[in-house]
Amino acid sequence: MELINFQVEHKERFKKHTIIYSTVRPEQEHFGIIENTIDNLIVSTGFTTLDIIDDTIDAKYLYYSLTNKSITEYLNIIAVNNVTSYPSLNPSDIRDLVIKIPSSKTDQQKIAKVLSDLDAKIELNNKINAELEAMAKNAL
Repeated sequence: MELINFQVEHKERFKKHTIIYSTVRPEQEHFGIIENTIDNLIVSTGFTTLDIIDDTIDAKYLYYSLTNKSITEYLNIIAVNNVTSYPSLNPSDIRDLVIKIPSSKTDQQKIAKVLSDLDAKIELNNKINAELEAMAKNAL
């Protein structure tokens, strides 16, 4: 395991694998990762963006690490304790996180793939459930 190095900034141009993370009310879990380049994408100032600057780090693995429940709970504690009118983070609060990751990028990618596949399965199941509910309502 090793510590990671990533860059946090606010910007308007995004590249593939840019992580978008809400700096407002982290407990609401508003975050995502750019899977494909999107022209003219604009992100609210309530978000910060993270780009990997170390080629040994897999962006998807970092995304799953940063969106882990324990990390979002930790960031929420920081946000709640900030002296602002609503719970919010500074981008440096995310940048200053210390996260242990597998030293092998291949291992990181394998872990991220399993998590990504699980996310896809959950999304598919949610769609199926919604369709079944709609069918059941129509049958009544």
